[in-house]
Amino acid sequence: EGVAEELEEEYQQSGLFVLSSRYEGLGLVLMEAMSSGMCCVAMDCKEGPRELIKDGVTGYLVPLGDIDGLAKAIARALGDEAKRRTIGQAAAEYARTHFALEAIMKKWVECIEET
Repeated sequence: EGVAEELEEEYQQSGLFVLSSRYEGLGLVLMEAMSSGMCCVAMDCKEGPRELIKDGVTGYLVPLGDIDGLAKAIARALGDEAKRRTIGQAAAEYARTHFALEAIMKKWVECIEET
């Protein structure tokens, strides 16, 4: 409710992050949730979530528009705390290795050096 000053704390107090968007780019909010170690459930938009989530490993992807599938994925994630934690840890590791400042800077340097 309202504006959160400490987003990391908000994520840590939550059991699950759900992104039910029908359209999404490369969503920063999804990256933030993953980097905080959240298990994420997202609709498999044309772009965005599928570029970040490997289904069943770093989160759960649900076919676009499948509301029943979304509900089942949420229930599956909430019903298995150990799996949810494992997925959250894998998501955090993925975010750290692909989207942390050091990883992005390394990619920029490689790109510049290739030209």
